[in-house]
Amino acid sequence: MLFLVDKGKNVLYYIFIPTTTFLFFILLLLSNTPFPSAFSAGGFLFFIIEDCYYLDYIFYKIVSHRLLGYFIN
Repeated sequence: MLFLVDKGKNVLYYIFIPTTTFLFFILLLLSNTPFPSAFSAGGFLFFIIEDCYYLDYIFYKIVSHRLLGYFIN
């Protein structure tokens, strides 16, 4: 879940939900490692359901401070 922070009012604006999960799935498809050896099906589904929110927070920190920080005052 990728969101912007309005620092004046401390309001969260939700923009795009499956960003990190989508990027991870693309990186998994582009990698040379076969799918079953990299992740089991249950572990991959658990990653999509649970861990993607933590990675989206990291992705938000990187994108908002490096790229979108120029547009937010």
